[in-house]
Amino acid sequence: MIISQTHWEGERFSVDPFAFYRLTFRSTAATPGYWFVRFFEEMGTEINADLYSRVYPSTAWSLHESCFMARAEARTASYGFRQDKGDLTVEDAAIAAIQSSAALRWMDDLYRDLPPAHARPGSGRFSHLPRTLSKLRGGGHLRMLILGDSIANDTANSLFPLLVERAAPRLKIALIHSVKGGAGCWFYEQDTELERYVLRHKPDLVIIAGISHRNKSDAILNVINKTRLALPEVEFLVINDAVHRSEPAPDSQELEFRNRIEEARNAGRFAFLDMWSEWERYLASCARPFEWYLRDNIHFNDRGKQIIGRIMASFFEPKERT
Repeated sequence: MIISQTHWEGERFSVDPFAFYRLTFRSTAATPGYWFVRFFEEMGTEINADLYSRVYPSTAWSLHESCFMARAEARTASYGFRQDKGDLTVEDAAIAAIQSSAALRWMDDLYRDLPPAHARPGSGRFSHLPRTLSKLRGGGHLRMLILGDSIANDTANSLFPLLVERAAPRLKIALIHSVKGGAGCWFYEQDTELERYVLRHKPDLVIIAGISHRNKSDAILNVINKTRLALPEVEFLVINDAVHRSEPAPDSQELEFRNRIEEARNAGRFAFLDMWSEWERYLASCARPFEWYLRDNIHFNDRGKQIIGRIMASFFEPKERT
């Protein structure tokens, strides 16, 4: 199959919510392309939380493998390929249902070839996550919801809960991708959207992530406070910008926004993960350009998702770091 400056998408196939699948294919391409998976609800409506990654250029046949989790409300899915410039040739594309242990092995195999991440989330990070910490240490079920934009979706697509469950083997995480491209808390604070994207899912932990909050810290606090009115026991983790957007450092508005969020965490009773700083430390130690971890100007490829996943898993390690 040759895909030339267009896209191809296969027929929909059945999936089970929260189940894991493997996509494999062979390809050749002179220029980079993309593969993707889309998910659909029972009535056929597309779920916003898709999955995209890179097809790397290669003049010889290159074997690709990637694993993913079906969305919480998915009943069917489809996969496909996109090539914006030149030709992408694909053969032997296949989807297979797998166990979570197989997805975890794939993650480890991919990460083994990357410069290691040594995240430093610090002690005290669970001070506003006592229920989450109790489940990390004692076991149980944790409904975790990621709220944000396509960058937040990439964070969820890292499959980091599998790493967390390995460190906390008595814990079972149900991860809900609650995202919309370009949307931040200025969007989710609206009553109808808060109900649709957060409240009806009844999460135990809400992770607010992404780069589309328009530096509106008040909107983030509003989402937290309005959610607590409806779900008093829910806990929150706020993550600042997860990517550099090809800039060497945050601009003054972004720095001010980050500082406001970090300063508000005690009064707002939420945890905070400084993802930007974690990436700065990682890039300084790995001798790889940030673009090596991206599929386009701002979104992660499978390499970048693995680093994000390791940073997230380090944050949720049950043992406090000093």
